[in-house]
Amino acid sequence: MSQRRGILGTMMWAALVAALGFANWQAAVYPIEIGAIAAPGGPATTAPASFENPAKIGKNEVSIAGLMQTLERPLFNADRRPRTPEVAIVKAPDAPAAPPPPAPATPPVQLHLIGMMRNGSSKARALIRIENAPTAAWIDLGAEIGGWRLSEINAGYVIVEGSGQRLQLVLYPEKTR
Repeated sequence: MSQRRGILGTMMWAALVAALGFANWQAAVYPIEIGAIAAPGGPATTAPASFENPAKIGKNEVSIAGLMQTLERPLFNADRRPRTPEVAIVKAPDAPAAPPPPAPATPPVQLHLIGMMRNGSSKARALIRIENAPTAAWIDLGAEIGGWRLSEINAGYVIVEGSGQRLQLVLYPEKTR
């Protein structure tokens, strides 16, 4: 009896594979109609002239005039209308503006903060590179580099002091803007 089930099961699988093969062959042989479908309840109408595709000039060439409707109805705006630019009204100040703050002190030697290290029991250190130097150096708190003494190490920046000035070196300067 179990041998009969095995043969019957094999025949069913073979029939299923044959049916799927026939369906694939039919899908490959017969073309699919991709034309427009008439609206229900009325005769098929032709598209208005504005919906014709004037963009096709040659084989793969498209003119800018044929793409103007794309600019008039932006895809990612909810109402499909172009955005109107917002105009900001700025009032004139009553009093003259205060002079800008003095520019931060620039060291005679350009310093760049590359990294910082603070490990539980060890001293805090900063990895600083002098401009145009091939390598950077680990500087301990209180040590000097290029005539500047490392006085503070904080989260994201360090403070160096030299010739009566304090300078802040930021670890990620692009994030501070």
